Amino acid sequence: MTGHPAERKPPDESGQHDCDVLAETEIARGTLDSENVGFIRLSGEVDHYSAPQLDTVVDQLLASGATGFTLDFAEVTFLDSACLSSLVRARRLVQPRGGEVVLAAMNRHASRVMRITGLHTIFRFVDGARQ
Repeated sequence: MTGHPAERKPPDESGQHDCDVLAETEIARGTLDSENVGFIRLSGEVDHYSAPQLDTVVDQLLASGATGFTLDFAEVTFLDSACLSSLVRARRLVQPRGGEVVLAAMNRHASRVMRITGLHTIFRFVDGARQ
């Protein structure tokens, strides 16, 4: 744990979080904490079909004042280049705000994809979203 503001505790088992859900799609649920860091919990397949839903959640959280994001991949079963494109887009959008995109709880497959594509050099990874 580094204590960086982008590392936030995810909602608990019941889905409760210390702030309201501001954006929700079939694959992504987004909240914003008191320090304007967005927490996005992803689930299922984040692919060419569903990645635009991630973009929608990112856009809605940015419109609500998000300055950075933590994305929780614990429930992601598959990702492809469309997901990677959405992650790079989110990073590009928060950089002018002084924020970053932190990727949490990535499985072995997702981590391998990040290494193969070289994206592991531009994102920070944590085992789980922490406070």
